[in-house]
Amino acid sequence: MVPTTYEAELGTVNRAIIYKSGKASNGAYVGGIDYSDSYVDFYVDAPAAGTYTMTIRYANGTGENSTHLLGYNGGPWQTVTYPPTEGWGKFATITVPGINLNAGQNIIRLNKGSTGYAELDCISFDF
Repeated sequence: MVPTTYEAELGTVNRAIIYKSGKASNGAYVGGIDYSDSYVDFYVDAPAAGTYTMTIRYANGTGENSTHLLGYNGGPWQTVTYPPTEGWGKFATITVPGINLNAGQNIIRLNKGSTGYAELDCISFDF
């Protein structure tokens, strides 16, 4: 399967900053997700209802684990933990299993968490 990628800078970005970078997958990423109301909404089109694994491409230059809150389709929040990367704008990936998507459009939100800071490049699913 080929991953379907959704770019952070092309989603709905609230109280955060879009940065240009040749290291980002599409030439840009979202940082400054620093406030309780900072988030990125991704609009994900799933070919069929089911449980999927989501991959997040992120950067975390804090030197410690950082978190975001993950919510989708109005369901409960869960915490996503990002291990440190080699610096800001230096990306790595994590996987988040058990994402229950509806057939068609789904809204996935990554919101400022309670610990540290992380930048978002993109998310992807293997459909």
